[in-house]
Amino acid sequence: MHLGNALGQTGASLPKVDVILSNPPFGTSKGGGGPTRDDLTYKTSNKQLAFLQHIYRGLKPGGRAAVV
Repeated sequence: MHLGNALGQTGASLPKVDVILSNPPFGTSKGGGGPTRDDLTYKTSNKQLAFLQHIYRGLKPGGRAAVV
């Protein structure tokens, strides 16, 4: 387990995994700053899209994810 912002550079350095189960705190447009990662395919200020990209990029080939 790592403490940090998944949409910041801390999230970019996490190892790839086989399974991701997530109920991400997408937050609101007023809460917190936007994504600061430079490795996401689609640049966006939308936290929901950024979290889905983070989850997808965190999977090994053939990996599975479940997002609530």
